[in-house]
Amino acid sequence: MATSTIHEPARESRALERVMQEILAMKEADDIARLTEVIWDVLKELEFDFLSYALLIMNEEKDWLTSYNIWEEQHVIETGDPSRAQRIGEDLLLFLAQTHLSEAPSRYKSAISAWQNRTVEHHILSEQEIQDVVESNRKRYTDRLTSETYHIRFYLHIPFSQGVFTLRTDKQTPDQFSDVQVAFLKRLVEILSSGYARYQEFLQAERDRAVQQVRAEVQAMQSGDDIHKVMGLLWEELHRAGIPFEYLSISVRDQSEDVVHLYGVFTTKLHLWKTRHLRLIGADIAPDADLHYSRVPLRIWEENSTDFEGIRYISQDQKEAYAERVWRLWQIDPAIPEDQEAGPITMLATLMPRGRLVVSRMHEHGEKGPENYTPEHLETLSAFGEALALGFTRFFDFQRLETQNRNLNTERALERVRAEVFRMETSKDITRIAEIIWEELENLDY
Repeated sequence: MATSTIHEPARESRALERVMQEILAMKEADDIARLTEVIWDVLKELEFDFLSYALLIMNEEKDWLTSYNIWEEQHVIETGDPSRAQRIGEDLLLFLAQTHLSEAPSRYKSAISAWQNRTVEHHILSEQEIQDVVESNRKRYTDRLTSETYHIRFYLHIPFSQGVFTLRTDKQTPDQFSDVQVAFLKRLVEILSSGYARYQEFLQAERDRAVQQVRAEVQAMQSGDDIHKVMGLLWEELHRAGIPFEYLSISVRDQSEDVVHLYGVFTTKLHLWKTRHLRLIGADIAPDADLHYSRVPLRIWEENSTDFEGIRYISQDQKEAYAERVWRLWQIDPAIPEDQEAGPITMLATLMPRGRLVVSRMHEHGEKGPENYTPEHLETLSAFGEALALGFTRFFDFQRLETQNRNLNTERALERVRAEVFRMETSKDITRIAEIIWEELENLDY
């Protein structure tokens, strides 16, 4: 028997208007978390009976499925690990998951079918689907979950252009939701569909704006100090684009000298990695983040770097070898974090014509798997990499010109001092020479 609720069109209209207003306010990548909280509140206010819901975004062109899973914290605490989730509001948790659409496990098959057929589906989970969900969550989050403690038994799938909205319940009856409730959910996903398309267009426009800004800054670089501004801007814009990371590096080969210039920004969280031993060239260029530099001989770079591009997960077992290779690149003694609470690492890398742009983050000890980078993250990083590559050739030309001018000025200053020393006739002349030395040192900015 379907759940009965009082049909109040005005109340439903106000709820939908609230969702629409939230969508229209979305301007950054992280704003979708706030939207999922509003949807939860609206459904509860309208007396929908459910344990969890998921917003599934599907992209056939990129073969990617992204799942935003919303749970009450108390339910997760009973059977799982809330530390892997993003907190939204006072008592809700958001779990983000990604998988290849063409290789999606059985728990997604009914949702994919609903999306492809554009039909509402009432789906009772099979024992195999329940076991699939449990095994996946045990690998990613907790060993405590079992088929008995995982209470979801039913999915209601409502498709829209970009994916499926799924309500999850613990009842094994197909008619749990009334026709009125299903009609409301259809209207809800129509708003989600148009709003999500607008949101994606806005994010694309913001990314294009940020990429153009970075391109302009890197092309305007003329002195060594300009790299500080570029790296700080890049750090800020990549985070604004929704890419989570704690380490950022740019490596660019200077073919005229057979060296690789390596610039890296580290957060204070990575102080365990002995960043104090690195060459600091800019403190606090971003909140709690410093800029370091290393001039790496090409031979050392080729021995310790790779042409890897994409998403890479470095497990706890692989981390020591990875850390040793990183520190050889930075030309300091290899050192891994002394704090054993530090866990595995995920890395996102894109190649540039003569270098590479990399971001990475370290996970807490005991996490079952990586924080997921997505093809969208890689596409965004690649766009910034292309913007950076165009300006570094000119930058190195300016740096070489700076060095040449400085060498000429130094030689000129030395020649002036030599001439004055040659003209010395009495001991009193030493005072004049000291004044000249002081003057030349000031001219050279010493």
